[in-house]
Amino acid sequence: MNVAPALMYRAHSSLDVEDAALHFVEEELGRFDAKNNWETLKRKGVAETRIRAFLEALRLDNSPAEIATYLDRFFTERAGRWR
Repeated sequence: MNVAPALMYRAHSSLDVEDAALHFVEEELGRFDAKNNWETLKRKGVAETRIRAFLEALRLDNSPAEIATYLDRFFTERAGRWR
């Protein structure tokens, strides 16, 4: 994963679960087909692995499982597109 320096945090820290999850959506899933991309990652069994890699690249200590749970709930309530 190649992350722009401006997106990296200086030391290991945590973000609010919602902030970390939506940052993952914006940067990794893509804003135009996020729901389908999330379902694809889950179907392949790599969702938490991708979240973990994303968090490590940004040096965040958030829980991949908490973010995955948040995204499951988020996408049941939303159409999956950023507007």
